[in-house]
Amino acid sequence: MIRAILFDCWGTILHAPRLMTRDSAIEAFHRTLRELGYEVDFKDFREAYLREAEQQHREADRDYRELDYAERLRRVLEAIGLEGDAKRLSEEIWRRYLDEWPRRSKLDPEAPRLLRRLRASYRLALVTNFPDLPTAHRVFDTLNLWEYFDAIVVSAEVGYRKPSPIIFQKALEQLRVEPHEAVMVGDTLEADVEGAKSLGIKTILIDPERARRGEKPEGTDAIIKSLRELEKALERVGGDFNPLKTQL
Repeated sequence: MIRAILFDCWGTILHAPRLMTRDSAIEAFHRTLRELGYEVDFKDFREAYLREAEQQHREADRDYRELDYAERLRRVLEAIGLEGDAKRLSEEIWRRYLDEWPRRSKLDPEAPRLLRRLRASYRLALVTNFPDLPTAHRVFDTLNLWEYFDAIVVSAEVGYRKPSPIIFQKALEQLRVEPHEAVMVGDTLEADVEGAKSLGIKTILIDPERARRGEKPEGTDAIIKSLRELEKALERVGGDFNPLKTQL
């Protein structure tokens, strides 16, 4: 029986489309650099950033340790000839980028009603990859997410990112449930589905394109187009709506 639901954050219950892709981040970093008075060719900046990102991922993805983006930016700036100002600039560029997340993150229109309804039957956790804990908390404060969840687990606090089993285990411990009693809902195949499956957690993938094509990737217990379809998907993977509070 499903007793708990783990939700991914951005891309699942929150959206910040202009911030969430690597290309949008590179553009934002370069724009801030120009605003600070440094005229750097975008192509050179982008190529240096991609090289440093690849190197950092090679080092960190062995166990999915959290990434240090300010350090990545410092290396990028040094690579394009700004060695003397690299540390100061990287910290300022990163700070300005983080400041955008509370302003641009929006709740999915379906999320408030759905989360309130699900809380009557399940314990809920938010399990998210985000590299800066204070900024994540600012977003959660701005959108009042704390009222919906029994546990909130951020990779910056744990030190490991999804798909590391460590971050999922942390959420299960806080919810006081076993892996087979939980389902993970997310929009990323590797991080959300494969990560949760490694512990034996059921998975529901939100992927509009795959769902329309009738595809269901291996390891996915259900696939849906949007949160609007979640309750029916939960029923298919073993959920029910008996109030959980009486079971604890």
